[in-house]
Amino acid sequence: LHCGRWREALTLLLQAVEAFDACEAAPHQRLEARTWLADAYLGVDLLEEAAQAYAEVMASAREHQLPVEEAWATLQWAQVQRRQGRPAEARPAVERARVLYEDTGNVPCVALCDLLEARLLAAQQAWAPAVEQAARAEASLRDANVPPWWMEARIAHAQAAAAIEPAAEGAARWAGIVADAEALSLVPLQRAALAGGGQALAATGQTARARAVLTQALERSEEAGALAQDDELASGLLADAASAHALVTLGLQSGQSVQVWQDIERGSARALRWSLRAGPAGGAEAGEPGHRLHALRDRWRRALGEGEAARAPEVAREIQTLEREILEAQRALRLSAVPRSSAQPTDLA
Repeated sequence: LHCGRWREALTLLLQAVEAFDACEAAPHQRLEARTWLADAYLGVDLLEEAAQAYAEVMASAREHQLPVEEAWATLQWAQVQRRQGRPAEARPAVERARVLYEDTGNVPCVALCDLLEARLLAAQQAWAPAVEQAARAEASLRDANVPPWWMEARIAHAQAAAAIEPAAEGAARWAGIVADAEALSLVPLQRAALAGGGQALAATGQTARARAVLTQALERSEEAGALAQDDELASGLLADAASAHALVTLGLQSGQSVQVWQDIERGSARALRWSLRAGPAGGAEAGEPGHRLHALRDRWRRALGEGEAARAPEVAREIQTLEREILEAQRALRLSAVPRSSAQPTDLA
């Protein structure tokens, strides 16, 4: 699970939960297994399953008076709501998690609550409060010496600030983030930092540098993809699509029609390679979403080719939403094929 091999973890955790239930194991053992199962669901973007699992953990932890376990499940449940596009539902859960973490004196996790609150505010376009919350999280996580979380907070801070600060100031902020992300050697953070830096450079009119940085973000994912697990590879798909779309936008803004078509075709080729590696989603159920996705991509290309660039971002968002639905369906299908454990209660005794 902690190595990012989420699909393998799901197989084992489903068996563990079933076995713990069968032998009526101690509540804390069953709670721990269910928490890890929920984390694995979230890791592979099975969001409905993750929300249900976290809700079960929250109720059980509250019943057995385990505030740390309840706080983690509550915070992660809120994270699921954010990723499902429901920030209003998530915010009360974040406040509940914050209170629990403050009561237990867990400063880094209080900062994680601030970070998630910042992302929720940004999702509601409340930019100034989002910047304030992200800056608070950034300072706390820097003092707590948790580099990956600190970097996440810096990225969230820069993303929210980009909506209200001068473009040149944002480009300077992103340059520092990119340099520090490179030192951490964590591909998701590098990818996010490079994508943000490229878009910040584009906002200042530095088209050539922006293109170079966005291309580097995609190349970094290509390098990591050769070693990634299928689930890790798929989890990067939407982030890389955003960088690919940003490259197309740069070409449109600069009137480079040939470059635009090259970027579109490269993006299509990259998506095809990933889909071939992931294999078929299986069954006729995937056919309808597949046809819809193909039609949406045609609409996007036509919008660009016919000079109606204003329509392209909306269609791109529809494509990303449908891509996520297809990925979730594929993962759920694979998960349903996992054999259930045949262990008897005595196996764990």
